[in-house]
Order: sequence, then structure tokens, then C-alpha cells
Amino acid sequence: MRQAKKSTFKTILYYVVMIGLAFCALAPFAWLLYSAFMPSNFIQSGQIANVAPTLENFTGLNRFMSLPVTMKNTVLIALGSVLIDVLVSSLCAYPLAVMDFPGKKLITSLLIGTMIFPAAAGMVINYMTISRMHLTDTMLGAILPGCVHPFSILILRQSIRMIPRDAFDAARIDGAGTFDIFRYVVLPGMSSGIGTVALFDFINSWNSFLWPQIVLQETEKYPLATMLRHIYGSFGEKSGYIAAGTVISLLPVVGMVLIIQRQLMKTAGSALSG
Repeated sequence: MRQAKKSTFKTILYYVVMIGLAFCALAPFAWLLYSAFMPSNFIQSGQIANVAPTLENFTGLNRFMSLPVTMKNTVLIALGSVLIDVLVSSLCAYPLAVMDFPGKKLITSLLIGTMIFPAAAGMVINYMTISRMHLTDTMLGAILPGCVHPFSILILRQSIRMIPRDAFDAARIDGAGTFDIFRYVVLPGMSSGIGTVALFDFINSWNSFLWPQIVLQETEKYPLATMLRHIYGSFGEKSGYIAAGTVISLLPVVGMVLIIQRQLMKTAGSALSG
């Protein structure tokens, strides 16, 4: 009887703690959502009681930066980065996971070593390269420097290593070549890894504001995160605009996480088991 009561008490305490942690995690997002529908002057003054919700922040944000154009720029940069990274990283991960060649371990070690360097460390070199290629103030110049990551190659390499070797042997017996094996065996087998890489790439590109601000000279080409930073620097008192723009920027990221969460959990499990 005492053990049953003790177990019930632990269960109740567990749920109370979890609910408290969930509330602490969700409270800032709830305040952000509330601020997006409140006038900026009420937010700054603290007079938030008995104020009717309004779309003033969203309409004002649209007048300032033209949401359709800004969202088009953001989607173009994010999807371009995802597609290039998935394609190039998968082609790089395939030989590292399956083939044997001199320097394979060295290349893998170098990929792991490059992950310790901060992204800002390569911005000067990236800008010089993009400038010499005459890609400044272009969408391609905003996409290329951040479209391939060592982390993506390592994740896809691990996904390929989880594919049973019998699948490769059977494909070779049937006469499949290297690219046929990559297309019909490797790509379907690392779908969970591709989903994980796409998720991280999408979030990084969607929230990136510094590099587009450096390489793009016209504000009409700015993605959403860069434009929000520009608004904050120009109109710091328009906190409602910032809240509305942040809510808009969060919606695609949340949707992406909900869509790919199964692949993400599968990849995490295979990485831990491998």
C-alpha cells in the first residue's frame, strides 16, 4: 500500500515538474504571440489589459517591407541552400561510407575538425570569393557560401553506413553500377538522414541574417531575418512589428519540424546505436 502511494506521488510530482518546465519554455512564445497582436505603444507602456487584438503590426510590417517579396527571397535562399547541400553532401558521403581509398580516414578527420571553427571565421574569405565571382548583390551569392556543411556530410555518411551490406552486394550481382547503386539503394536508404539535413539546413538558412546583409546591397533582396534586423535598427520603438515578423518567421520552421520529426528521431536513434 505504501509502495503504491509512493509510486503515485512520484508520478504526480513528475507531471507537475514537466508541466512547469513546459510552461517556462512556452511562456516566451506566448508573450511573443500576444505582442504581435497588440499595439506597440501599449506593449512599451505595459498597459496590456483590456486591449482589443489588432492586425496593425502585420499590416504596418507589410507596408514597410512588402511581405510577399521578402518571403519569396527567404524561400528562395532557404530552398536553394537545402537542395544544394543535400545533393552535394550525399555525393560526398557516399564514397566515405562505402568505398575504400587512400586518405579516407584523413578526409573524415578533417571534416570533423572543420566543425570547431565558427561560421563567422570564413566570412571574409567567402566575401572575397563571391566578389571575384561577381556574385555580390545576387541570390546565388547569398546561397553558395552556406550551402554545404561538414555536419551534413557526416550525418549522411552515418545514414549510408546503416544500410545493410547485402543490399549493395545484391545490386552489384544484378549488374548495377556505382551511380545506379547510389540512386536505387543509397538514396532510399538514407531518407531519414536527408530529412534531418534538410531540417537543419532550412532552419539555419531561414534564420540567417548576417551573411545576406553583407552580400546583398539592396534591401528589396533581403530575406525575412535580415529585414527584421534592419527594422530593429531603423525603428527600435516598433516592437510590435518585430513581434509580428518573428511570428511569421517561426511558422514555417515549426511546420518543418512537425513534418520531419519522425525522420529526425530515426536518425538520432541510428546515430546513437551506430
